[in-house]
Amino acid sequence: MFNLIIEIMKNFYSLLIFCCFFLSCTDDNNEAARTANSTTQLASTPEAKSIFDNSYKGIYKGIVIGNVSGTLHINILNDETIWAKFQTEDKVTYTLENIPYPDESGADFEPVMKKYRFGDENIAFEVKLDETGNHITTSNLKFFSDSSSKICLAKEKSNSLIKCYTGAYTGLEESGTVNFTSDGHSRVSGLIKKTSSPEVFAFSGEIEIIFSDGQISKTGSGNDSDMQYQLNANLHVGYIRGYLDGYRFDGNWMNEGMEIGNWGATRIL
Repeated sequence: MFNLIIEIMKNFYSLLIFCCFFLSCTDDNNEAARTANSTTQLASTPEAKSIFDNSYKGIYKGIVIGNVSGTLHINILNDETIWAKFQTEDKVTYTLENIPYPDESGADFEPVMKKYRFGDENIAFEVKLDETGNHITTSNLKFFSDSSSKICLAKEKSNSLIKCYTGAYTGLEESGTVNFTSDGHSRVSGLIKKTSSPEVFAFSGEIEIIFSDGQISKTGSGNDSDMQYQLNANLHVGYIRGYLDGYRFDGNWMNEGMEIGNWGATRIL
């Protein structure tokens, strides 16, 4: 009888150890899956096809700023489909339908212009494009009943990945939202909005590569493991400077050479 009890106890502890090991492996696999999903969702190469580099067709990406901020991802016949997706800064994604005009989808408006509209029950906007896709205007915006929202949109090229960042700036006298895109050729374009005001300001800047020997360039081979990506942009008040770490820029908000606050932005598209 005593030997039977010992044998049962051995089997019990063996089963307990196995279960613990299994749960540990499952948690590790789940964590790996979450990590993979968080990194693989960001493109490392352009989606845009070279055949559409000088056409209104292709991929457009940009940022939205307002009471609800985020990014826009638009496909205009890049793969024979038309759609748009709005992703909030909290990474909630809304897929928006292409809403045809009464007579045709992508109707011609004025000479050599194309116009599309997208929406659902909460979001709506229109995009007008010239034949090359390089001249873009947006109108009739509504983002969750906020008609004061603004869009900064750019056309992606087959050799120029558009990256979209959302973030915030803080200071003693002012704070707000700062969202922007980089175009793969060191150029930065974005929008900034004060927390206490509906007013939105556009800004532009550039990204420079600083090598370990102190040399600065707008392009780099990527062979220097110690190189840094530095962003500089002029704002409505002063300018911001920050450095890239993974998918995030962090830095200082300056005015006339004096630090007046901090800022940071994370790539979500």
